Amino acid sequence: MKKIYRYLLIFGACVILLGSMIIFAQLFNTDFGKIKVLSVRIEGDNINVAGYLYRPKSVDNTSNLPAVVLIHGVMNAKEPMTALALELARNGIVALSIDALNHGSTVSNLTSTENPSLGGVTAVNYLKTLDFVNSSNIGLVGHSMGVGAIRATSFIEGNISAHIFLGGIGAVNSSTIYANLTETSPSNLLVVIGLYDELFDLREVNEDLQSVFGTTEEIEIGTLYGSFANNSARKLITPRTTHLFEPISGDYISESVSWMSNSFNIPDQNKAVLYPYRDLFIFFGFFLFAFIFIPVSNIGMEIEFFRNKEVTEKLKVKLDSQFGFWSIGTPWSFLHLILFVPAILLFGMDAIIIPLTLGFTAIFWLLSLTFVGAITILIYTKQKNKEMTLKQILVNYANKISNWKGMILALNCFLIMFIVMIIIEQVPGISMKLMVPLFNEFSGIRFLMFLILIPFMFIYFLADGFISTGIYEKKLKGFGTKNKIWSTTKVVGLKLLPLVLVLLVQYIPMLISGFQLLTGFLGFSMQFIFMLLPLFLIYSVATLWFYNKTKTIESGAIFNALLFAWTISTLLPIN
Repeated sequence: MKKIYRYLLIFGACVILLGSMIIFAQLFNTDFGKIKVLSVRIEGDNINVAGYLYRPKSVDNTSNLPAVVLIHGVMNAKEPMTALALELARNGIVALSIDALNHGSTVSNLTSTENPSLGGVTAVNYLKTLDFVNSSNIGLVGHSMGVGAIRATSFIEGNISAHIFLGGIGAVNSSTIYANLTETSPSNLLVVIGLYDELFDLREVNEDLQSVFGTTEEIEIGTLYGSFANNSARKLITPRTTHLFEPISGDYISESVSWMSNSFNIPDQNKAVLYPYRDLFIFFGFFLFAFIFIPVSNIGMEIEFFRNKEVTEKLKVKLDSQFGFWSIGTPWSFLHLILFVPAILLFGMDAIIIPLTLGFTAIFWLLSLTFVGAITILIYTKQKNKEMTLKQILVNYANKISNWKGMILALNCFLIMFIVMIIIEQVPGISMKLMVPLFNEFSGIRFLMFLILIPFMFIYFLADGFISTGIYEKKLKGFGTKNKIWSTTKVVGLKLLPLVLVLLVQYIPMLISGFQLLTGFLGFSMQFIFMLLPLFLIYSVATLWFYNKTKTIESGAIFNALLFAWTISTLLPIN
């Protein structure tokens, strides 16, 4: 029993440390008490918009402050746009970052065709009802997909003082609700395109915007065209960043605060930014949260119920299920990228069969990997165990997934993580995000998607678990802690290797010479890899950790299935 007390202390220390990360993040997120951050729900026509409202703490009905609505890009949520929201509020500007239509926690049965502002109009109307907001001084900021949303919002509302197009422009000449871009419309327009934005050719952007900037010559980057006095101000900036990271670019944040201040005719206080410090504490908090299952499972394994001696007896039958690091491990790792290509080409980003964008694409991808993985396991194992029949091999593998008590342990680990996340979500503006919020709250339809995804993810993680633990056993030299850590590092590193190599091939030439190997949609797809990297890290560690604890595969498989069904079902847009 002494061990359980030690593990309880470690768990308590992790919780305290995580709590400290959240507290420090919130201190910066509120400018040490000078900013008030509120989680808001806004009822509109057939839409319930979720958002974070940032405002100076000392306001009243005579404050008459300008306000800004911020709308994120596709497959993202309100959190990344709060970097600018925080800095605007510190400069005396009320800022509302919202979850766009069918993204995040915003609930609606409408489509983007039925509500092209994606909730922007609802957000603007809400700001106009606040006593401390000047309803004649409203600005809009949109990233990527959000640019189209704020163009539609501006067209519908008609009285918008300033606009920022981040990582998006749309058609200059449009007869739709997105309206034409001219020298005076929209008012006070700042265009921000990352120097390494995968979706844009900056030369074409420059040419497209010349008529909007009132010139027939090449637009000078960083030069002001027009005038704030008559709302015709125009500027193009190209910070050194990629599409995904545009919302946290320092140059974009500083320029945007200045742009809104000039548009609203208020002083630009030129304060040093705080959002990087907030995000740094969230970054460390994210990994503390993600790996909290380690001390929790240690505690569980000290409880007699979870020590399944029957499984240990079954596993005494010798089966050589070790797999080669290079012969099996390397192809298996690269297959994750290779098999994603036919999935995305066949089904794209559409919501097919289930109402979740990319949902069926993810299912097809996982089923493809499971099928190839299962065939590989059986063929390779049969070659190494020629004296055994296929039935005997299958029985031995079945014994590796027969620990139902281990599955209950994994379920408890997941539930504790979920409870911790619910507590964290009570702090407005703070969530477990790495550019995109990877663990979010459920709505009714998102919980249904969660349940649908679990079985597909479970069978994939079973196949991956057999291969990963087989490689781990092959690399394991002895039973000491150091040997286990070293073997785990090798297996996890191998799983991450293809993702890291693709990012290096794509971005190193881009940073050195500006050359992009992949452009357009394929280049845009690289942002998924940034999301997949931490997820692959977590699930690879979890697979081996639960295997070491339970000596079977299913506990890690069910934990990973629950964790990643949660991530995908709450991140991808509902359609």
